[in-house]
Amino acid sequence: MSTTTVFPITEVAIIPFTSTTPPSDPVLELSRQTISSQPGFLSLYHGSRLESPTSLQNWAITWTTIDAHHAFEASPGYKPFLERLGPLCDGPAHIVHYPFRDRAAAARAFEAPATEFATMYIRAGDAEAREALEKRVGHLFDVFWESKAGGWQGGTWGWGEEEVELEGLGEGGEKGKGKACLVVMGWDSKEAHEAYRGTEAFKGAIAPVREVVKKSEMWHCEMHKYQGGRASATG
Repeated sequence: MSTTTVFPITEVAIIPFTSTTPPSDPVLELSRQTISSQPGFLSLYHGSRLESPTSLQNWAITWTTIDAHHAFEASPGYKPFLERLGPLCDGPAHIVHYPFRDRAAAARAFEAPATEFATMYIRAGDAEAREALEKRVGHLFDVFWESKAGGWQGGTWGWGEEEVELEGLGEGGEKGKGKACLVVMGWDSKEAHEAYRGTEAFKGAIAPVREVVKKSEMWHCEMHKYQGGRASATG
């Protein structure tokens, strides 16, 4: 279930491409062209996960509203769009929409040499956990600024519009419904982030965050901005 957001929102699609799908496949270029031609399209960044470069890709597509994306899904061209992509994929894409707190900071994170995607999940409807996580993520950003994290280029965060259903979110660790909080940060390199994770400043700030969440995952991507017929490396 999702609410209706009437301001720009970023669709984050995690796409499991087959290991034999080359990044230069013309179907991918055509797919990005199709997306960029839709009413309400604002920007598209895409990139392979550095942890699994031959399979998983993240596409971050910003629309004027969530309704603009839904209008594309309801359009006559959407079925052919999926049919073209289907043979290149090893399963369905996982899609969540995020209204980031700071769109400019999100763009800077996507344009960094390495973009960190850190997703934290709480149980659906847990207002207390939601409030606590917001405060602790805010504190985490304060620590990054105050400690002058080496190689950090800033970032932002936002709550997913939709509920997700994942293992570990239900009672006893079973599958259950939850809400996702996505933090995106830009780094000079994946190694710079890994080095900062070893500092006492980071360890002290992340521990309270981990106390609140039921499940989390983190990865890095080298994102590229799609620019009307060509993908530009933004790092």
